[in-house]
Amino acid sequence: MTLPPARVVLVLSPLLALAALAVPPTVAGAAAPVAAPVAAPTVGPTAESRTWEDTYYSSPPPLAAKTDAAGSHADRAAPQPPPTSGFVTGRAIGPGGKPVKQALVYGVRFSDLGLPVDFSEEKRVITRTKADGSFRLPQLRERYLVRICAAEAGAVECSSDPTVKNFAPSYVGPDGTTASWLRQTSMFLPRTPVRSIGTVTVKASGVLTGTFNGGPDQAVYLLRGDDSVADRTFTDGSGQYRFEVAGGTYRVEVDKDPGLRTDFTVPGFRSGKVKLKPGKVTRLSFRTRHAGVVRGTVTSGGNPVADTFIAILDDTGRFAAGVVTDEAGRYAVTSLEPGAYTVRTATGFSDYVAQAKPVTLEQTVPKTVDLALDPGATVRFGLPAGTGAVAAELRNQAGRVMKVYQGDPTDEPGGQVVFRGLPAEQYKLYVRRAAFPFAPPEETNFPWAQRSLDVVADSDTNLGQVTLDQPSIDLTGRINKGSQVKITALPEDPWLRESHEVGDQVTPLALLWTEVASRGRTYTAHGLVPGTYSVLQTTSYRDRGEKGTANGANIATTLHTVTVTGPTTADFVAPKGATVRGRMEYANGLPVIAPIGLRVYDSGTQSWLFPTVSEKQRFGTGFRVERLHKGDAVGRLLDLDGLYDEHPDTLIPDSLVSSARLAEAGTPFWLVAKAKRFTLRANQVVDLGVVTVRLHSLGTG
Repeated sequence: MTLPPARVVLVLSPLLALAALAVPPTVAGAAAPVAAPVAAPTVGPTAESRTWEDTYYSSPPPLAAKTDAAGSHADRAAPQPPPTSGFVTGRAIGPGGKPVKQALVYGVRFSDLGLPVDFSEEKRVITRTKADGSFRLPQLRERYLVRICAAEAGAVECSSDPTVKNFAPSYVGPDGTTASWLRQTSMFLPRTPVRSIGTVTVKASGVLTGTFNGGPDQAVYLLRGDDSVADRTFTDGSGQYRFEVAGGTYRVEVDKDPGLRTDFTVPGFRSGKVKLKPGKVTRLSFRTRHAGVVRGTVTSGGNPVADTFIAILDDTGRFAAGVVTDEAGRYAVTSLEPGAYTVRTATGFSDYVAQAKPVTLEQTVPKTVDLALDPGATVRFGLPAGTGAVAAELRNQAGRVMKVYQGDPTDEPGGQVVFRGLPAEQYKLYVRRAAFPFAPPEETNFPWAQRSLDVVADSDTNLGQVTLDQPSIDLTGRINKGSQVKITALPEDPWLRESHEVGDQVTPLALLWTEVASRGRTYTAHGLVPGTYSVLQTTSYRDRGEKGTANGANIATTLHTVTVTGPTTADFVAPKGATVRGRMEYANGLPVIAPIGLRVYDSGTQSWLFPTVSEKQRFGTGFRVERLHKGDAVGRLLDLDGLYDEHPDTLIPDSLVSSARLAEAGTPFWLVAKAKRFTLRANQVVDLGVVTVRLHSLGTG
C-alpha cells in the first residue's frame, strides 16, 4: 500500500530501521495561546490535518508514517560475473521458423530462482541472438537452465513492455523447452568445451483484451487457479485492457473498490476459466457485480470533514478495510462480504473524538452509516527556546497512546504542538528529547518531562512551555544470546496494536528501544519514560553489509511486559526454538531445481519481522525451519508473495526471503505439496522427510 506522507521525514540508522517507524501525523496549526483550561471556540471544520495519498487501504496505515533507513554510501567494488567455462550454443526461431534476432539469452542457476540477483554485486552473464537466431553464451560452472526472452537494447532483464515482448519467454533444460522454469525438473550440468541445445522454438504470447466498464486506470488481474496473480494491468482512458502472457488457462478479476483487496472483500468481477492460446487473441468484456455496501458522510457541527480515515472492522475487531473521506466528507466501500462490521474513526491520527457504529451488510441492500464527530478537547504545549527536537506521547489512563508527535515545536504554527479530538479523561503527557536523526546515533542522554492532565469536555488546555527537567531513564537487563528486544507502548486504536506488539511498528518515544544482546547477553535501552510496555523478544536482526541481512539465534518469539517507574532492571528469557527439517523432491524423485521454502504455522507468538520459514538453501541440501514453539504445528510450502502481502513494507531479513516463488509471473502454473502436520517439543529437531512438490495449472498450458 502507499503510506500517507509525513511532515517531518526521518532517516533511520540500520539498528533503528528495525523499528520501521518514522514520524507521527502532522498536528494542526495552533491558535494564539489561551488560558488553561477554557471553553473551546466553535469552529466550522474543513479537513483533518493529516493528508492521505490513497482512498482505500487494504491494511491499517501506521500510527506514524514509515521512512527508509539511511543507505550506505560506502564504495563498492565493480560487480563481477560468476565463473564460466566453455559455451552454450543454439538457435532461437519463432513458431513459423523465422529466426528470432536480438533476443536476450542467459543462464539461470538454482540460487537465481530465489532472492533476485543484486546487479550492483554480480554481473549477469548474457548474450544476444544474431540475425540468424544463433547464440553463443558463456557457460556457467553451476547447474543451469537457459532462458531466452525479448528485452530492450542493453538490458539484462526480460521486458514486460508489450511493444518489446514479441514472444513468450522460454526456458531450455533437460526436459525440453518450456514457458516456465516450473515445468522443468532438472538442470543442465556444465559440459565443456561446448553444450549445444540445438534449435529452440519459442512460442508467441497469448493475448487477452477487452473492456471493463469501471472506467480508466482501473486494475485488472489475471489469476491462476490458486488465485495468485499471474499479471496485472490497468485500463486505458476507454476502459480497455490487454494482457500478453504464456498460453494457458486463467481467470480474470477486478477490484470493485480500486486497490482494496482483503480477506473481507469480494471482487467486482471474477470470470470463469479463460483459455489463452499462443499467438491468438481472446476477448472478454465485463462489468462489476453487487457486494456489501456501506457508505455515509462524516460531519462535525453540520460541516463535512474531508480527509478522515475510516476503519471498518469485522465482528472480532480485525481490520477489514480502510477508506478516506472525500472533500464533501463522503465515503463508500462497495466490496465487502455480507456480515457484521463496525465503522469507526481513528484516535491516533484524527482531530476529532473517535466514534464507532455497528452495521450489518447484505449483498444487495446498501447501508448508510453517517458519523457526526465531536471536536472534543484540545491540549497544546511549547518548549523553552533552544530545547530542540522532541518526541511526545499523550497517553490515557490505560497507558494507551492517544496522540504522538516528533519534531521541533518551534517549527509549528505558533511554536506549539497541538493535540485535538480528545474525549474527557485523565491523561499523562510525556515529552522527551528526540532520538536519531534529531540526535546523534550514539546519544544516551534523554531528559524528559511529564504533565498529568484532567481534561474536561470541549476544553482547550495550554500547558505553556514544558521544560525537560527529569533525568534520563535506562532499562537494563539480560536477554538470550543472539536475541533482541523491541519495547514499545501500544496505541489506543485496537486495529493498530498488532503491528506494535508483534510487527515492525513502535511509537515515537520507543524509536530507539530495539536492543540486541551484547556479547555478555546484556542490553540497555536509553530514554525510557514511566509506563507499562510491550516487549517482543525475537532472534536478532543482523546487517552483514554487502552479504545482506540475516537473523541470529534459534529463539522462539516471546511477548513480555515491563513496567518502568524509574531506572529499571528487567531480564527477559525466551525459549530455544524447536526445528524442523526435510527435503523437497519432485514426484519423479529428483531434488527440486529451486530453493522452494517451507513455512511452519505453530501455536506461539509470530513476529512479522522473523516469520517461521526456511532459510537460504543450496541445491540438494534440504530445508530447515527454526525458532518454533512447542505444540501442534503444520508446515506448508512458503508462498513468498502471500507473505509479503500479509504485512506490506515489513523489512524481513534476506535470509528468510531467499526462497523461490511458487509461481512465475505471466504464466499459469504453480507448485503445490500436501501439508505436513506434527507436534513439537521444546528444543526438538523433527525430520519431515520428503515433501513432494507437484505442478498444477487450470489447464494443460
